[in-house]
Amino acid sequence: MSKKGKATADIDFNPEDPPEAYSHPSIHSRVTEYTAMAREVHGPEFDPSSQDIDPEIVMRVGGGKKHGRYWIGDSVIDTASTPTLSQIRARSTDSSPAIRPRPTAAQLQMQALQAQVEVERKRREELEARIEADRQLERQRTEQMFQYMQSVFHSLGQTPPPMPPNLFPPPPPPPAATPNQSAASNAESSWGHWTPARPPHPPQ
Repeated sequence: MSKKGKATADIDFNPEDPPEAYSHPSIHSRVTEYTAMAREVHGPEFDPSSQDIDPEIVMRVGGGKKHGRYWIGDSVIDTASTPTLSQIRARSTDSSPAIRPRPTAAQLQMQALQAQVEVERKRREELEARIEADRQLERQRTEQMFQYMQSVFHSLGQTPPPMPPNLFPPPPPPPAATPNQSAASNAESSWGHWTPARPPHPPQ
């Protein structure tokens, strides 16, 4: 919880939260790895938001206690009652979860980068979905306007004009992401200046 906001903030813990919910993307990977192994040991219904932290699982998933700190929950795990890595290895069987080596700083940085890329990908997909929904709504409104115009022309005994073929041109492709600008922000910049074509004014 301390990695999601201040103690006075109105926040809740949810193991399904995305990386951007935490102060650093690496926290998300730690919580995810711990939750996966805990459910492997205690069953798929294990809920880390309501169950106590399992110190042995923390030792296994974090490769032991490195530099005097546990992988997660360092301030709440009782060191005196937590088995050492040697004790865990001695009593492990073939069915026991593997003791994983703790990632290096470079690996943690790569995990954080991958998590950020995934966040940007989701943001871009959401942006494109909103743009497409706006296009569909604009299309429906324009078609309704033309239907109304056709009914007016028919009531006057006149032939209604056809709908222009290029009334809804395809949107321009989003530009590729640059090192100093994310793909999502590039897409938002490109789409933000696009305005759907407007139908012609009805005859007076």
